[in-house]
Amino acid sequence: MYLFDNRDYREIETNLYFNQFVLGPRGVLQDRGWQQVLIHAGLTLSAHPELNVERVTAPDCSLTLVGDAFDAEQPNASNADILARLIKHAANLDDLFAATETLGGRWLIIAARNTGTILFHDALGLRQIFFTHADSGLNGCWAMSQPGLLAQTLGLKVSDEATRFIDSFEFRKHAEYRWPAASSAFREIARLLPNHYVDLNTGQAHRYWPNRAITPQSMEFAAAEIVRLLQGLMAGITQRYSCILGLTAGLDSRIVLAATKPIIDRLSTMTVRQGRMPTHHDDLVIPAQLAKTFQLQHQVVNSYPFMTANFSSAFKKNVFLSHEHYGPDAEAIFNAFGRKKVTITGSGSEVGRLPFRLRPEAKKAVLTGRDLASIQNMGDAPFALQHFSSWLDDIAVRHGVPVLDLFGWEQGHGCWLAATQIEFDIAWQEIFTPFNCRKVLLHFLSVEERLRGYPGNLMHKDLISRMWPELLAVPINPSSQGQNTLLAKAKSGIKRGIKSILKSE
Repeated sequence: MYLFDNRDYREIETNLYFNQFVLGPRGVLQDRGWQQVLIHAGLTLSAHPELNVERVTAPDCSLTLVGDAFDAEQPNASNADILARLIKHAANLDDLFAATETLGGRWLIIAARNTGTILFHDALGLRQIFFTHADSGLNGCWAMSQPGLLAQTLGLKVSDEATRFIDSFEFRKHAEYRWPAASSAFREIARLLPNHYVDLNTGQAHRYWPNRAITPQSMEFAAAEIVRLLQGLMAGITQRYSCILGLTAGLDSRIVLAATKPIIDRLSTMTVRQGRMPTHHDDLVIPAQLAKTFQLQHQVVNSYPFMTANFSSAFKKNVFLSHEHYGPDAEAIFNAFGRKKVTITGSGSEVGRLPFRLRPEAKKAVLTGRDLASIQNMGDAPFALQHFSSWLDDIAVRHGVPVLDLFGWEQGHGCWLAATQIEFDIAWQEIFTPFNCRKVLLHFLSVEERLRGYPGNLMHKDLISRMWPELLAVPINPSSQGQNTLLAKAKSGIKRGIKSILKSE
């Protein structure tokens, strides 16, 4: 029956580029009904009709917020309330950045001051920003949600270096391919990584964090603070929107579920059954068990083996170089909810869970661009080596923050997760993760590594026990529990040995 489904998805084709924006010397996409907001002479924000834009002005400054921000300390605060607080700190950039530490959501802020205009985003960079280099040869600096928007507007071409990368085995062997560090497919355009802002006068990005060492904290103190912040953010998000929590068998969504205990009546839960997922898969069995045990509103969305032709056309137009294998899930979600729901995910807590530490490269005292490319399964691709080496130069001063923690934050989330979310904007009204809050992430990183890493994940489980301890009675990823056994490690070693032999032949 599905094979003959021929929906025309006219609504999507009419409203393409969901939740996206362009900021530049002139407005664009007026013919699509996009909002046009004059920031100042020579700088106009063009925003999708459904994207929230809030603005506040003072005699010597204006702040424009694009997207949604939630204050963990003040769950009832609106976007306007948050901007009214932030503008009091706008005279000094360090103070402005510090004032956003309790904010969650998915947002960017344009700060126009007498000394110039800057642009920065949420802690994990999930309100994705690309911008044009100072030497791009374009008339003024542009910024946008994804590079395809500007490439279409200005007639930009994919660079030769990016073309070779796209055509490489390293890029094409992974369905979840990702771009290295601040790169894009266009010579003129770079990604703004988390912990950076872009000066729109010069077209240059500057790192603003880490700007000091992280103060060590006990797990007890940090966990108590994270609980308070997560519950505040969940209260704020569910107050504004009709929400549905994505539930799997994993640890991260379980923490978010635990944070909803005081407000569980405000949201439902769901699981996507992907095309080849068997009925006994943990991500189907465990959510069903949680739903039954704790009387959760829960539904399973059955994905398709592939996209219909009409949806595929819209999906690929909506975001440049979108991931083909996300499409079937996105189509199923769109058909289930029609972009009327906001989804809440557990993404982001991996930053505090010692990312990439199980990789053999993690044992090295000094990491190279080649090591980072290997960690991201990009092999010796010259494009990846170049951009990862540049990223290492950028973190030469990092105030003791471990390289792999920063790499997980900025590459794993600021690149891959941000790209994932903008592609799924075609299916959801919005996408939020309560872990996308600088204060939450800093509390995670303040705790000694043995308490927050594999295999015990002691801190993460402690968070659940503080908020909803009964949830721990249901297994977390039960099928993967044996992966750290001696036998599993031995098998993994044998596989690596075989690959090494084959590679040398």
